[in-house]
Amino acid sequence: MTMACPTKYQKSSLRAYNSTEQAFTTPGNIKFSNIGYISGTSISLKENSDTVYLRTNGLYYITIDVIMSNATAATDTTVQLYVDGDEVAGALTEATLTTNTDFQAGTISAVIPVNSICCSYGKGIPVTFRVLGTTPQIEGANLNVFRLA
Repeated sequence: MTMACPTKYQKSSLRAYNSTEQAFTTPGNIKFSNIGYISGTSISLKENSDTVYLRTNGLYYITIDVIMSNATAATDTTVQLYVDGDEVAGALTEATLTTNTDFQAGTISAVIPVNSICCSYGKGIPVTFRVLGTTPQIEGANLNVFRLA
């Protein structure tokens, strides 16, 4: 017997943010300490988590605004979107900072199709934002995720 997975469209959206500095000594993921708004059941995130889950098949629009800095001078800071453990080509923002007091804003936007979720997939497809650099810092992050179709 084969189980059919529900495919009914359901609007879902998420807004999450973090306004507390996050410092990294090795590559790590941005954590979201506050959930400003969440609706529907297609998108999930727990407070103080670094992973958003896309829980149903569909088309998702993901956008994040970040303020990047660095603990040391003259180094690069990069934020890269990962979906299901794989980096999304072209979905990154990078800052070349000249002093440890420099700040630079960056934005990532991507449309992500999800068509591989079946009833037994568990939490859903994981979405993370990996921070790379020598001593990168994220001063703030604002995330919005919308299920489009």
